[in-house]
Amino acid sequence: MTGVQTCALPILEGENPIRIVIDRELKLSNDLNLFNEESKTIIFNTIKSEENNANTFVKIDFNNLIKNILEKLYKQNIQSVIIEGGSETLQSFIDANMWDEARIFTANKTLTDGIKAPTVNGKIISEEKIGEDKLETIKND
Repeated sequence: MTGVQTCALPILEGENPIRIVIDRELKLSNDLNLFNEESKTIIFNTIKSEENNANTFVKIDFNNLIKNILEKLYKQNIQSVIIEGGSETLQSFIDANMWDEARIFTANKTLTDGIKAPTVNGKIISEEKIGEDKLETIKND
């Protein structure tokens, strides 16, 4: 897995979620709002483990990355994760079969360029129309 991917974790209703960042080589600028103190941020990387105000850097092995991240989160009593990553991050969780439910918005437009969306197979448990778009909720079998 290359590059920088992000995802967010819910805490309690009304509070900011714990933010999770996968930044293998710590290339993100410290000036980003992502690192402000409005919410706890956990940064998974290959360089250091350290706490700095609301930011916690966690050095992990990027082999079997998804499993390693989820184990670290579980040890911190984080048991629910919402993935808001790019296509590669989403597909990694799908391929590792580490998902319960997917919500997929489909627009009434055909795109000819860009990055292909992840492939999700499961049981469609609901469909609804939102404006001109369709929202499908799919459960992992």
